[in-house]
Amino acid sequence: MKRTILSLAVISAAAIGLGMGEPDKQANKAPTRLDSMKKLAGTWETDDADKDGKPDGVCVFRVSSAGSAIVETMFPGTNHEMTNMYVMDGPDMLVTHYCAGGNQPRMKCAEQKDPKVFAFTFMDGTNLDPAKGNYMGGLTITMVDDDTITEEWTSFQNGKESPDKTIFHLKRSKANAGAGTK
Repeated sequence: MKRTILSLAVISAAAIGLGMGEPDKQANKAPTRLDSMKKLAGTWETDDADKDGKPDGVCVFRVSSAGSAIVETMFPGTNHEMTNMYVMDGPDMLVTHYCAGGNQPRMKCAEQKDPKVFAFTFMDGTNLDPAKGNYMGGLTITMVDDDTITEEWTSFQNGKESPDKTIFHLKRSKANAGAGTK
């Protein structure tokens, strides 16, 4: 009997330490910029510029890690597949871009007046020297409406911003239309 009570006490203490048995802290937390991006969950497609009946590119957003991260997979299943991880660091939203080029620039979202615009600027990165080489150092995501977003990527070469932007116009896949409107 004593062993059972001791076991229950240990399990209860562990559950409380893990946040189980406590009131939901998320319920009392103010919404973050990351929360507003969660509506992007689903599959997004670029235009069909080559007119082959298929989108030229696909991006998939999913909410992960008990809602504390958003994973974006760009061009899944291709040789150019890349991953972006969006997370909060205190009051700041960050993105790490796991580039097909083998580097991982990290960018911070600046506060914007428009809640549908997320402008990220370079902070630091791994596997790169900002004064040398090529890396993505800027990203602006604009939520045009519930089913349309744009991503504007800015690359840097040898520490200087490239004048050319890579812009993706993405539409929510018809297979998951309305998925982000809850």
